[in-house]
Amino acid sequence: MTPSIASVLGAAALLLAAPAGAALAPHHQNLRDLETLLQFLRQHPHVAASVTRLDLREAVIVFGEDCRVVFQRQARPDTRPPMPGPEPPLVFRSSTCPLERP
Repeated sequence: MTPSIASVLGAAALLLAAPAGAALAPHHQNLRDLETLLQFLRQHPHVAASVTRLDLREAVIVFGEDCRVVFQRQARPDTRPPMPGPEPPLVFRSSTCPLERP
């Protein structure tokens, strides 16, 4: 192999590997999102005592009599161009019922 071919192949390998290394693997993203939901439950014992379902796909905690705590992805700053990488963290958006005991 000539040095020019080797350097081109080396540069191509680096370019192809860089975006893949920046993204967060799905199982890590799920664990990060699940930890956010669990942290919310630790901070709201009333919700934790009556939780019936955690839905990672919809980012929702279902509790009590059909009550829902809804999360959303934190907005990315508009100052930077879109780049590969992990999804922004989940943040609390709303609840259909009170989060504390009445």
